[in-house]
Amino acid sequence: MERPFRTAVASYMRLTNPTDHDIYFKIKTTAPKKYCVRPNCGLLEPRESQEIAIVLQPFIFDSNEKNKHKFMVQSMVKPDDEDINLEDLWKKYPEKLMDSKLRCVFECPLDSNQPAQATDGSNAAAAAAPNSKQPNAAAGNEGNAQFSNAQFNAMSNDDELQSEAALLKEIKKLRDNESVLRQENLQLRVSATSDWFCDAGL
Repeated sequence: MERPFRTAVASYMRLTNPTDHDIYFKIKTTAPKKYCVRPNCGLLEPRESQEIAIVLQPFIFDSNEKNKHKFMVQSMVKPDDEDINLEDLWKKYPEKLMDSKLRCVFECPLDSNQPAQATDGSNAAAAAAPNSKQPNAAAGNEGNAQFSNAQFNAMSNDDELQSEAALLKEIKKLRDNESVLRQENLQLRVSATSDWFCDAGL
């Protein structure tokens, strides 16, 4: 999806509850100042789906932020024994939280004079199921709250390591290609020199 950074553009994520239980959900991001998520929390009844609007706010693109924006959909099966305030629910049952993480990927413009484009992972469907992964940490504030520093640093470090490994692999490939081209160039020069001597009768 094309997304110029100079204007606010909306993308949509569909949440589906495939279970027979009521599921509470909450959406968090590592860049709450750059995204507006509506609704960022709510309740999904059994077999119900809901579209979530994710709006990227206008901002000046920083290449250091490439691939670092992430979203986390947290969910929890509604307790059968009580009707509790949603924010109190996250704090009371942190061990029952389930999460699914999504990553935004920005496509950089060819030059600074062209509009930028972005593609994010928000089009993926996130289903809240009882067998999903359960985090140990309690939930924070509403969906626009930041991840914990430990989560953010761990995910960022993983991205940096993967990017560095891919870069080193690409550099090695380019060097290998350069070596092959130099060898072919040398062989061509030797061949041309031999032909010249033959034509000259030497």
